[in-house]
Amino acid sequence: METHQALWATGMHQRSALSPFFFILVVDTVTQKLLEGPPFSLLYADDIALLADTRSQLQRKVQMWQDSLAKAGSKLNVNKTEFISTGRDAELIADVNSDAIRQVNKFRSILSEDGSVDMAVQERITSPWNK
Repeated sequence: METHQALWATGMHQRSALSPFFFILVVDTVTQKLLEGPPFSLLYADDIALLADTRSQLQRKVQMWQDSLAKAGSKLNVNKTEFISTGRDAELIADVNSDAIRQVNKFRSILSEDGSVDMAVQERITSPWNK
């Protein structure tokens, strides 16, 4: 079995043209065994989307990702982690440290809990750079 060793300091230079590429390269390598076929795990430039049918499945996925990232010396920033639910129950999702993950009704301007992209379109229309 071939092993690879990597050393890096905490943090990464933001706004570098290579930052999104480096992020995807590291995350893809570290979490290779966790990735499922689409549409269950999606990697974006600097974000990861985990999709699940139930809250317990999502909780399990979050904790598995945290474990894999921790083994590589990285961590999931729970303060920046959010989830959307199409259900109306109030059950929380927690990380491996039992810290609650914040529930939101939209992901910035990407998607809302009702599945529409109306907010994304409206935000782009009214954005200051568009005027």
